[in-house]
Amino acid sequence: MLTFYVFLSCVFLSTGCVERTFTVTTNPPGALVYVNDQPIGPSPVIVPFLYYGKYRIRIEHDGYQTKTFDKRISAPLYAYPPIDFAAENLYPGRILDSRDMYFELEPTQQVSAEELLPKAQDLRERGNNLPEPKKPYQRGGSQNSSQIPSLPPPQPAEPTAGKNDRPSPGNPNSGP
Repeated sequence: MLTFYVFLSCVFLSTGCVERTFTVTTNPPGALVYVNDQPIGPSPVIVPFLYYGKYRIRIEHDGYQTKTFDKRISAPLYAYPPIDFAAENLYPGRILDSRDMYFELEPTQQVSAEELLPKAQDLRERGNNLPEPKKPYQRGGSQNSSQIPSLPPPQPAEPTAGKNDRPSPGNPNSGP
């Protein structure tokens, strides 16, 4: 009987685990990687994860356009019940689920002053040609602010009896 308990304890102590990671690689390398708006580090970077599903990945690098991607990591067969219980608790080995993601960044386009000035002039002209803003609507249809009722001035609050009114021991200035 003792042999059975020793065998059973060895089985439970040697249970395996599932390690889930995805690796983010970019071109150019060294881009800052964010996963679900949390900074992870410069690429290439290995990101451990706990759940399968959708992740928002943002890549930033000086001189390149910032890119945001929504990537779905689908669950493998051994992650569905009842197989997941056996894979995570009874299987004595280690299961490694590693995914690779590759992202290509595009250089930022530099706009010349000759291209930018006509657009700026157009926006300035459109802003100058806007109609006057409408006055806010007031009850009664009058714009006279003297007809708007005012509130009475605030009154000081009366002190309330409570636990702070008791004298505290050791403080001669508190209490009657």
